Amino acid sequence: MSSPYPALQPDVIPRATLSTYTSKQQFSDWRSQLLISVLKLGGVPSHIGFIMDGNRRFARQHNLAIKSGHEGGFLGLRRVLEFCLQFQPGDDEVEYLMGLASEKLAEIAQHGDIVQQHNVRIAVLGATHLLRADVRAKLVEIETRTQHNDGATLNICMPYTSRDEMSTAMLHSGGDRRAFDAHLMTHHSPPLDILVRSSAVNRFSDFLMFQASLHNTHVQVVDAFWPDIGIAELVPVLLNWQRKRCVRVGLRVRTSVRLYTTQQPRKVYSDASAAIADLRSRTRLYSGGFGLCGIPSTLIDAIQRRTDLHSLTAISNNPGVGEKGLARLLSTPGKVTRLICSYLGNNRTLEEGYRRGQITVELTPQGSIAERVSAAARGVPAFYTPTGAGTAVEVGGLVSAYDDAGNALAHQPPRETRSFGGRNYLLEHALHADVAIVRARIADHAGNLVFNSSANNFNSVMAKAAPLTIVEAEEIVDVGAIHPNHVHVPGVYVDRVCPATTPAEIEVLRVSEAGKSEDGGASETAATKVPTLTLKDRIARRAAREVGSGEVVNLGVGIPGRVPEYIPSHSGVTVQAENGLLNIGGYPHADAVDPDTINASKETVTLRKGAAAFGSDESFGMIRSGRINVSMLGAFQVDCAGNLANYMIPGKLMKGMGGAMDLVSNPKHTRIMVLMEHNDKYGRSKVLNQCSLPLTGSRCIWKIITELAVFAVDYERGTLVLTDVAEDSTLDDVRRNTEADFIVCEELCTF
Repeated sequence: MSSPYPALQPDVIPRATLSTYTSKQQFSDWRSQLLISVLKLGGVPSHIGFIMDGNRRFARQHNLAIKSGHEGGFLGLRRVLEFCLQFQPGDDEVEYLMGLASEKLAEIAQHGDIVQQHNVRIAVLGATHLLRADVRAKLVEIETRTQHNDGATLNICMPYTSRDEMSTAMLHSGGDRRAFDAHLMTHHSPPLDILVRSSAVNRFSDFLMFQASLHNTHVQVVDAFWPDIGIAELVPVLLNWQRKRCVRVGLRVRTSVRLYTTQQPRKVYSDASAAIADLRSRTRLYSGGFGLCGIPSTLIDAIQRRTDLHSLTAISNNPGVGEKGLARLLSTPGKVTRLICSYLGNNRTLEEGYRRGQITVELTPQGSIAERVSAAARGVPAFYTPTGAGTAVEVGGLVSAYDDAGNALAHQPPRETRSFGGRNYLLEHALHADVAIVRARIADHAGNLVFNSSANNFNSVMAKAAPLTIVEAEEIVDVGAIHPNHVHVPGVYVDRVCPATTPAEIEVLRVSEAGKSEDGGASETAATKVPTLTLKDRIARRAAREVGSGEVVNLGVGIPGRVPEYIPSHSGVTVQAENGLLNIGGYPHADAVDPDTINASKETVTLRKGAAAFGSDESFGMIRSGRINVSMLGAFQVDCAGNLANYMIPGKLMKGMGGAMDLVSNPKHTRIMVLMEHNDKYGRSKVLNQCSLPLTGSRCIWKIITELAVFAVDYERGTLVLTDVAEDSTLDDVRRNTEADFIVCEELCTF
């Protein structure tokens, strides 16, 4: 029986056959899939390099404009990608390294369908500082748009030469082999399996020369200009490679994509330097901790001592302060070039580097970071969340990169949205990293971990999500010393353990000055008497009256952290802190301070009887699901419609949203209270008819409490009702200091 398929000759491809296939840019679906299925049986290369040549000669041969030749070259690239991406071997990372001219960059951005269809992440290698600012901006945009894709990696090399890569690595290595390897632009790429040269020219440019091996790299010269390249040219190349590979080494498929491994049978290392000895530049790094609580400071110090490391991407809730935490790494230019976090805080070094184009910052709601890392730990590629709906997170307005003059280069991409039950939700992708560094209170030799109090925070979820997890432990014990019921992170997630040699840090030390009950709550006297209070304490004391018996309350950053001081211990109120504590009390006595027990404001606090500690992913699950009755936050601005703005002032201040967008994401089940000073530092009202700053949440506020007044908010009707006036203020004071229109309650109260 004759075959219905045309024969393919590895050495000679008839031009008629070529035109039949390439005119349609691909085989018909059934033929293509059949052919690819057969080819997959022969093994798949891990790394293919293409020298794309012949665009101009193609144009001249066909009497076309040079620009048409370049357009044909892009179509050839598309056909190559469509063919190669069919061979993705499961979890294996297959890199497609090609040299592209800068004029094609915009075309790639415009034809992003194939990239998204095959879940391709685009990385840029080379001396990008030599490019024009608009080209650099497009590179940042493309990398940002595809950073969460993990199906394959396309390295765009522009401008790139092997000589430049070698000389740059030697310049920074100081003769150290490990440092030299880490500084190579292609250090993360597997060995080159196939190098394809188009245009039938037997010469090579300065591209991938030192990566190619005389014995192991299959070099194929194709008798076709690059715009003519299609499946008919690629099939013989792959068949030849498979045939030679089978003869040389026999069939073997690379199944592991892990960049790092534990070289010794035991997990315990002598010190942090040994544990991170093979850490490489351009690594994506989870760093646990909240504020300075639970930060892996010993490992951070060891990374800082590695002067060969550069271009790290750090994923952490916040970047530390001064010279503590991740701020240690950020103080060295080029050490960390990308940061994914929720809160910048008062880190001036980071903010200046961000504004000057020295570092890219991706601001993400705190709960979304926790859930995205958790998704990575559980093998979930993406999920929908209400957090950030109706804000700049949804529409993509946040600046991720500036140039050195302070002009915006790139913005965070918009989120895909979908409606469930009449509410809008955003699609968030799992947030992956190569390595996690975390701190634990106790670790055993099997890697089982125990955390103390709120030092659990992001440490536990990040320890579970990374391919390589390195733990610094304050105490290392023998296997069996930890009861199975007390293990927070099983040892299966942990690869390396080293001793923690740095002390636990305290960012904001607060001790009690008021009377306390034995369990850390306020006594009857402290909760009811009227001492001389600061303005912020007056607001906190009034807010405590809004909490009903037995309710669960979340306290945000700032004034809300003072509220537990004024909640009577017998009220049955449970106070939750977003960093992973349930049932916290007031500030501790000076002799009872625990660095691992802090609130969302990073202040030292106490725990009441029946308290619980857990990870940040658990905490924000409680918040989004409506388990919290009342949430208290600060604000820059509020308005009549119940809109809240509290995380940035464009062009002046970029604090970050922290957990606020999560806290206001379920106003139907959680009452949102704003505690703030009535006016800003310039004397301007913060209670407005309409917010002018970027929103943290829309139509979400239930009540506003300031030092002058209390307003009830009807966000469905868009009205404010004045219910209380401070004892030392008048209604005229409130009117004079409030821009927003409001209604006065018939039974106006005082506080």
